[in-house]
Formats: sequence, C-alpha cells, structure tokens
Amino acid sequence: MGPITQGITVPVTWSLLNGVDVVEIVESTTGKLSAQDSATKNVIVIDPAVPLSTKSYLWTVKVPPGIYILGLNNGSGLKQSGKIVIWPQEQ
Repeated sequence: MGPITQGITVPVTWSLLNGVDVVEIVESTTGKLSAQDSATKNVIVIDPAVPLSTKSYLWTVKVPPGIYILGLNNGSGLKQSGKIVIWPQEQ
C-alpha cells in the first residue's frame, strides 16, 4: 500500500492458508484488526470483530499521521502487513 490520506476509505485484504486458516475460520469467525505506530509502538484497534471469511475490510482511516503496521489477529496469533504511511487529511 502506498501513502494513504486520513479520512479516506481503503480496502484491506488478506488470504487464507490452506490447511491452516480454514480450521481457524470454523473455530473463530472474527479477528481483531489493529494498527501499530512504528515509532511509538502504540496499538490502535481499528475493529475488534472483523469477519475473516470475507477476506476484506473497508477501513476508514482515522489514525494520526505516521507510519503504521496493520495487524489481524484471529486468536491464533498476529499476522502483520508491511509499513503503511498515513498522511494528514488536507484541509
């Protein structure tokens, strides 16, 4: 993902691993989506109950400007994205 401006809505997608995530989806149908500030290490919960089977989520960006790593935890561990740059919303 390239730089993202606060206030816009962007799709966040993921894929499921055959033989691993299929069992987890049956046992836990939601996961917690969060953003970790790479400078402060603070974690902001974006949504505590994201449906995993949809393999996508529309995120309206409300975190402060900075560099973040998105995380999705389905109860079996945190899966993380690469770094994402958030720019301030233009006035």
